[in-house]
Amino acid sequence: MVAILIAIQGSSVAFADPLDAQDFTRILQQSHEPPDAPQAVIRSQDELDAYLGQHPDNPLKAFSARAYQRFLEGLEFNEVGLATYRYSELVAELTPNQALAVLKLFGVEGTMASLQFEHAETEAAVHSASTGITTAPQSPDRLHDLARNAQRLDRDFAEVDQKVPRLRETFERALAVVDGVGPAALSDEDARDFHEMAQSLAFYSNAPAETRQLRRAYDELRRRELALKSQGRNMRDQYVASRMFEDAIEFARNNPDLALVAIPRFIDSPHDGTARSLWRLSKDGRELRREAFDPGRMGRLIVVGSPGCSFSRKAQAAIAADDQLAMVMRKYATWLLPQSRIPDFESLKQWNSLDPEQPLLVVDRNSQWPGISMAETPDFYFMKNGQVVSRVIGWPGPEQLAKLRAGFEQVGITVP
Repeated sequence: MVAILIAIQGSSVAFADPLDAQDFTRILQQSHEPPDAPQAVIRSQDELDAYLGQHPDNPLKAFSARAYQRFLEGLEFNEVGLATYRYSELVAELTPNQALAVLKLFGVEGTMASLQFEHAETEAAVHSASTGITTAPQSPDRLHDLARNAQRLDRDFAEVDQKVPRLRETFERALAVVDGVGPAALSDEDARDFHEMAQSLAFYSNAPAETRQLRRAYDELRRRELALKSQGRNMRDQYVASRMFEDAIEFARNNPDLALVAIPRFIDSPHDGTARSLWRLSKDGRELRREAFDPGRMGRLIVVGSPGCSFSRKAQAAIAADDQLAMVMRKYATWLLPQSRIPDFESLKQWNSLDPEQPLLVVDRNSQWPGISMAETPDFYFMKNGQVVSRVIGWPGPEQLAKLRAGFEQVGITVP
């Protein structure tokens, strides 16, 4: 039976290790899909990256933005295909039909039998037909309902300033339960849910207090030998995002088994904590130095971008190919990377090497930039007298170049 080959780890589904090619073929046969079925196209990270680039509209788009990121972060491949995936986003956000479409991408639709869906009531027949097995409901643990509520809040509220207070209120209710019984008294599912809620809140708030709660939840999973390596990487990256640099260094030092890539050295300078400041990566990628930023009263363009965003990269390339616009951008534009997790500083170094006069500077605190959203990339804000005059969102294609020219004109800057 398929269930014999599956082990639950954290909030992921993991195939028993090692899983040989015969086992993988048997799983596919039992789910009525041949091993070379066209749906099962993704068997490695490289194939996943290629698929996402070629198919922007795909079954994974059924997730909310954060759930999409969490699901992709939880995918782990071995020599025969997908070895591990997270189930919590599937069951909380998708219907069985949608989840089936996602799992078919990886050829692991046979694992549907082990999942229970928040939205299964309207598609119970589909679930049964697709798996051949009907799953009985399970009794919720202490944190079950709170964790599902947090997932719904994450899905239903798009803006960070809408998410954070609602997620925080739910997390504080969960924290009261955890503090009341102690982390060690939680069931394994509660420990996973506690970590999931802490991770979601810390991701959006980047608040040190909430990052410390995430560490508390991670340590409990680690003590039970339930923690995934990806969760350890996220923990270190969350320390960096929350600007807890010493904690990040100590965490990496105390967890050598995670084989964490070294982060640059952060070189601070005096600041009052309220004025806008940015971190500039050195050319060799070894240091980040804090510097003050003042947009001034003259016309200026602020661009929110990311090296991990394909549309940001397309915008950078299109602007660089337009000599006149590029010249104006180098004089009047500042590119910003939002305060967030940065799993790969090498990609930031490579971005900056393409045009050293237009580097991506790392925002110290998103909260220091009122009126500028750090949620969309690329996002272009034309400013004058310190106020936003106009905005250009996204990069669907080269038609955005004309919009950038018009934006500069609005703040008194002429592009030749």
